[in-house]
Amino acid sequence: MSRIARLKQRYITLRIFVFVTIAVALLFFDHHHDARVEKFRQILARVTTPLQQVASVPVTLWQGATDQFAERSIIVAENERLNAQIVMLHAESQRMRALEAENEELATLLNTTQTVKNHFAAASVLSAGTTAFGDQEMISKGSNDQVYNGQAVIDSAGLLGQVVEVFPTSSRILLITDQRSAVPVEVVRNNERAIVMGDGAQGLQLVNMTKLADVQEGDRLVTSGMGGRFAQGFPVGFVRSVAKKDGQQFLTISVSPIANIQSSRQVLLIWKEGEYA
Repeated sequence: MSRIARLKQRYITLRIFVFVTIAVALLFFDHHHDARVEKFRQILARVTTPLQQVASVPVTLWQGATDQFAERSIIVAENERLNAQIVMLHAESQRMRALEAENEELATLLNTTQTVKNHFAAASVLSAGTTAFGDQEMISKGSNDQVYNGQAVIDSAGLLGQVVEVFPTSSRILLITDQRSAVPVEVVRNNERAIVMGDGAQGLQLVNMTKLADVQEGDRLVTSGMGGRFAQGFPVGFVRSVAKKDGQQFLTISVSPIANIQSSRQVLLIWKEGEYA
């Protein structure tokens, strides 16, 4: 053992001896309990009290920090619970609004059926959007319901499109806004006939109209019945703008569709007279 280690051992032994001696002396004096002992105890208390207070500071601070952490944990948990409740209530509110909108759409669709003289059947929109196939929708009726290719489809506002592919329990609709769609129409104001085609951007164009054609902004267009695919009189759109460009033989006429393109949830399939058995 090194010299430093031996010195440390002796120092520790000496400290233990001193503390034991003091403890024995205190026990002895406390047993006899005279004035000198009481005075010594008072002096000792005055000396040790500040030390005890200083020693208790870390414990007090630790206890306070622990209490604050526990309080904060409770507050955080309660805040998370309230936030989750707010999200749930918001989702429920949105769901109720969606149901109200769907009920309104169904009511409007029901009113529309009063003007449809041919056989019809309601269907739900399963999916909608611009895909690799173009502007199309999937609906919940198919060959099991006697749906056929080329069948006209309307919503509560007007002509939506036509069936282009039929499956047993569903069908694909080509919307009138698709660039491959062409619908014979007429201007309600003057019965002038034309063809409206989709522009591929949720809009329509009136095509092959010369500069002598009587078409104005705001004119209402309906199906003309020409070609036999679409019955006469279904609303198609309103003329949004008419442009006469130099050097071009035909007018550039933009049309806004009346049907709720991409937002309809319920549609009507139309059978012409004698088609539905």
